This record gives sequence, C-alpha cells and structure tokens, in this order.
Amino acid sequence: MKTRPFILTILVLFLFACQTEKEQNEEDFANEMQSAGNLESDFEESDFKWGYINKKGRLIIKASFDECKNFSDGLAVIRVKGKWGYIDKSGKMTVPPQFQEAYDFSESRAIVKKYGSKYSIIDSNGNMLTEDSYDEIKSYSDGLAAVRIKNNWTYIDLQGNELDIPKFSKAYPFKNGLAKVNLGGRYGIIDKALKFVVEAEMDEISDLNSYPILVKQDDKQWYIDRSGKKLFEVNYAKAYKFHYGYATVKDDGLMGIIDAKNNLIIALEYQDIQVVGPGLFQVFKAGKFGLINAEGNSIIPTEMDLILPIREGKTACMKDELWAIYTDSGKQLTSFEFGMVWSFQEGMARVAFLSGIGFIDSNGKVAIDPLFFDVNDFSEGIARVQVYE
Repeated sequence: MKTRPFILTILVLFLFACQTEKEQNEEDFANEMQSAGNLESDFEESDFKWGYINKKGRLIIKASFDECKNFSDGLAVIRVKGKWGYIDKSGKMTVPPQFQEAYDFSESRAIVKKYGSKYSIIDSNGNMLTEDSYDEIKSYSDGLAAVRIKNNWTYIDLQGNELDIPKFSKAYPFKNGLAKVNLGGRYGIIDKALKFVVEAEMDEISDLNSYPILVKQDDKQWYIDRSGKKLFEVNYAKAYKFHYGYATVKDDGLMGIIDAKNNLIIALEYQDIQVVGPGLFQVFKAGKFGLINAEGNSIIPTEMDLILPIREGKTACMKDELWAIYTDSGKQLTSFEFGMVWSFQEGMARVAFLSGIGFIDSNGKVAIDPLFFDVNDFSEGIARVQVYE
C-alpha cells in the first residue's frame, strides 16, 4: 500500500513523546479523568463507540462504549455516558458503571471514586475494601499502595489496612521491596516495614526500578546500592539514572555513557545520548539521530530525523517525514513508507497508512488493515478500537 507523509512534524514530535499507553503514568490518567468533568453530565456520549479486537482484527467485544481503556489483570475500564465500570474479556460487565473515576486493576485491586465521594479500593468483584476516605491513592505494587489523607501519606496492604499513621509528605510505589518517600522536603528510601534504609536527607533520588540508584545532596551526586551503600561519586557535571546497566553522563555540554562500575564506555562527544535497550544507545549529533552499541559501533547510521526507543527488539526510524521499521541489530524490515509508527506491544505495532491506522507484525507485514476510526496498542492480546457506525 502506497503512503505519503500526512502528519505534520509537530504532531510527530508529540506522538513520539507519548508513544504507548503503558508509558502514560497514573498522574496523567488522573488528570485526564478529572479534566473530563466533575458532573455526570459533563461526560459526552461518543458518536463512534469503542470495542475490542483480537490479533486477527476481529471485533470480539461489541463497540458499545463511549470510552474504554486497555485490559489489565483481565479487566478493562469502560465508560457508558457519565459513569465508569469494568468488563472482562468476554465483554461481561463485572462491575457496572457507577464511578466518576476508575483506574486499571493492579494486583487484583483498583482505585475508584464515586460522585461526591473520595477515593477507595475495590477488588475484581467490585467489593469495597476501604472506606471512601482518601484524597489520593497510587496503584498497588509489591502488595502495597500509597494513600494520602490531606497532606500526609502512608501505605495500605491488599486488605486495605493502613500500615502506619499518615506521616510522609509524599510516597511512591514500592519496587522490589523498597519505596522512595519524601519527609519534610527531603527524600529517603524505606522498606516494607516503613523503616528507613536511606534516611530522608537527600534532595533527589532516582526511580527505584533502576540500579545503581542515583542520589543528590546539595551540589553532589553519587550512586548507591539497595542497602544505601555508596558505590561511587559522580565526577561529571550531571548524571542520569541507570537503564539496562548503563547511565548517561554530561560534561561541558556533551554526553557519554558509563557502566555500573563507573567506566566511561562511550566518550563525551554527543549532543544527546540515551539508553534505549540492553547495550544500545540512541545518539544525536549534528542534527541527526542514530543507534550505537556498547562498543561504540554504529547499528543504525546517524542520519535519521527521529528514532523510537527499542521495544521487543524493534525500533522505528523517521527520515524525510516517513517511517520505517528496524531491528535492534540494524536490519531494515520495511521501507520508509508509514506516516507514523508506534512502538511494538505484544508482537504488533500501530502504523499510519494514508487511509488510516492499522497494525504490522514483528516481521513488518501488514497484520490488520486500517478499518477503524481509532485504534490503540494491544494489551493482554486485545486492542481497543473506535468503530465507524
């Protein structure tokens, strides 16, 4: 199918910044719901209804919803007029629409808010596990969820029991038994007993899903292990968190890469360099993007206008306003023929044809033609679509 560029550069940059729904954080989702309206009448009924397809492109859940989200833990959030509820993969309404706000299930628990109430937690059967008494709740992770009452945070377990009185200024999700918290404007790290592993003395602490952990105090930066032990100091003007065992560092306006032993493996010579996969780095130099490996060898020539992060061993490159698919070894799977490409999810990637958005498979072949008004990434083998009617 022949295509031509039809998405303006500014739109391409916007889409690049918000590639997949999985990357949309909880705050974004909350803001989206809250901005939709405080009254049931504020929610609009959609002219084109939403449903779900399988990987063959067949509509397996009828398009009957005004809005819906991806499946998570076997359930999906749906909206009918001004109320949100949940369905299972057969399309059965497991929790009838009744909420002003409803969020994805995580560890068989979901955050909900009824009109005129505060936030609470339900299980997958819709049973309330907490009172609707919280001003804010974060999704469960490692069996615990951060909750806020007025200006103070604590954690609740899967049964909805508070572990301690709310005392933290800010609390973040647990990752592998540890969580970042803020106490009086300073950051620390706690364990699941809410005991400090790193005292709340830091100005900044990086996400705990990366290792080593980057901390900052006053004008100094250094990396620590999970016990809080200092591993090495940062000897550059700026350092960033680790991904896949590597981190970006910056000095005199140029960037390079260090490994977990503080060895500079990629010299400080790029205007920008980001870790995008195991031993793979997206580089920016002289106005163009490329991909190199940990030895500094070129994988994709530095002649692209944009390169997406590696997902499932694939990436997408834009040149002259058209996109092509590449593997993480540099093999080109498609020609530069798409108006836009989204990252791969579950072996499929959304691509923009002239006639609309469809899907390609991991070999770069068209798997689902552009038949729908709007489509989203696959999650748990199912993708949500907006249907022409």
